Amino acid sequence: MQPQPTTIRRPGTNPIFDQHYLYSGKSDPIQLSYFHNRSPLRLSLSSRVNDLFVITRFVKGSGHCTVDLFPHPVQAGSLFIIHPHSDYSLDIDEEADLEGWTVSIQKDYFRQAGSNLLELIFGLRNISHFPVPKDKGEKPDKLFYFLRTELNTRSPGADPVINAYLTILLSEFNQLSTNSSTGRNLHDPRYDDFLDLVNKDFREIRDVETYAARIHISSKQLSRICKDASGRTPGQLLDRRIHMEASRLLQYTNRSVKEISYELGFGEPSYFIKFYRRISNQTPHQYRQYLNLQPYNHN
Repeated sequence: MQPQPTTIRRPGTNPIFDQHYLYSGKSDPIQLSYFHNRSPLRLSLSSRVNDLFVITRFVKGSGHCTVDLFPHPVQAGSLFIIHPHSDYSLDIDEEADLEGWTVSIQKDYFRQAGSNLLELIFGLRNISHFPVPKDKGEKPDKLFYFLRTELNTRSPGADPVINAYLTILLSEFNQLSTNSSTGRNLHDPRYDDFLDLVNKDFREIRDVETYAARIHISSKQLSRICKDASGRTPGQLLDRRIHMEASRLLQYTNRSVKEISYELGFGEPSYFIKFYRRISNQTPHQYRQYLNLQPYNHN
């Protein structure tokens, strides 16, 4: 089933941003829109982005954006990079003046476009949020505008121009991010293959050796690739994915801890509770209690 369009909506009214989609259901590999709103009501957006990179820049705004359960402040200059298989939720303050750009790019597009774009997006692989200083924002805004113009016209021969604008835009973000890892190591597609398999099969497959065999490398090679790319071992990345899914289910569903433990492939709820405590230093029940104390909790 094709994912439904996700828009920022004001309760009880029509969509505010008709073009602000995280996944539009269209076949276009790149979609870009400009958004601007002065709603007196609080805005909210929540969606899982399965196969897209989503880059959102706020020229104006205030509130919080949560990426994979970690909240970040939204303010003028905030830039968010949402990676595939991530959750993205947005809470904007009342009477916020919201303005900015958002571009969604299908994951496969980078592989088809060539090594240069792959290296650039790989350089941002461990980054979800960073501020763009006011005196540095004019250039990316112009690049967003030019890219949107090319995407809207789609004239013959536009693809090289689109790729050029994307290259410059991602290069700019790599330079602006103080945590960028560009130049430390080259992109290895086997890292992406491993993450894709983990996202697909983490409920059933828990041993690293099986994942390594499925991408035709040894577990030692897989460990080196993962450490180079993320600083984590394959086992740590697998545990992180399971923990993330558990936290999502605890936050966004009313399923019991027992139901969640079986859904995630744990033979006994006690194993799940021990696992969750080992990763986050709290039990699933304690995490839910914490969520119930937070404002704007969307259970």
